[in-house]
Amino acid sequence: MTIEQLEHRVARFTNGLTRCSAEVLMYGKCVASKNNLKKDDCLKEFRSLHKCVMAMMKK
Repeated sequence: MTIEQLEHRVARFTNGLTRCSAEVLMYGKCVASKNNLKKDDCLKEFRSLHKCVMAMMKK
């Protein structure tokens, strides 16, 4: 993979995160609310964020 391809991929990912701000906020609130975060504590929120970012990266 070239530097240009990597830069393009990072730009798409960043754009995806920007467009999924509601999902980022929900996931962040879930993680921040846990005193002793364990695996899968915020799985629902993570999956929602992941689905949104993947959809935005395809555009």
